[in-house]
Amino acid sequence: MQYKITPEEAQKAKIPFHIYNFNILITHLFLAYTILEIGHGKMAPFLLIPAISTTVILYICSQVKKKLPESWYVAANWMVACRRGKLLIGSYIVAIAMMGLYLLVDTLFPGGMSMQDFSNPEGGKTNIMEVVTMYFSGLVVFVTVLVTFIQTGISVFEAGQGILNDKIEQYLPRPEDQNPPLGKSEDEKAPEDIVHLDKPGASE
Repeated sequence: MQYKITPEEAQKAKIPFHIYNFNILITHLFLAYTILEIGHGKMAPFLLIPAISTTVILYICSQVKKKLPESWYVAANWMVACRRGKLLIGSYIVAIAMMGLYLLVDTLFPGGMSMQDFSNPEGGKTNIMEVVTMYFSGLVVFVTVLVTFIQTGISVFEAGQGILNDKIEQYLPRPEDQNPPLGKSEDEKAPEDIVHLDKPGASE
């Protein structure tokens, strides 16, 4: 749905998505690489990534009600970013649960297969199940990060055009006197709503 907005609202509506993607780049790209280099692939240091990222997401969510008196449209975009962040937090919970399950099994039944740890200059061995668990945990988070990062990039463009999924009104009701809907945007129109000029008589 496309809503009537001001140029100022268009700019402010992009802010939560910029914050979200900046958080993704810092924590899941630069910080992850740093931890790999310093932590030698150990499990515990990676908990710093969800800790920082979750803090940023909670900040985004805390701004929804604060932005509502200013503009419903701006607040609604903060809500979209917040809901997207909650999906990412959910992936963190799944990943941490997987690592916690491994630690529990490893505590109850120590031992198992191990392999040479080539990331450590001093040598040593790493439990294969620990590596497998970390890879699968990372995969869950990676897929969620990739999907939400792409969605948020699209949302930056749509926010500037006044385009917003009208289902957000179920979670953040729109005051009647704010941002009246203008109708479906061109991208949302069903095929039968679009005139095809190549059909006979379409130009008549």
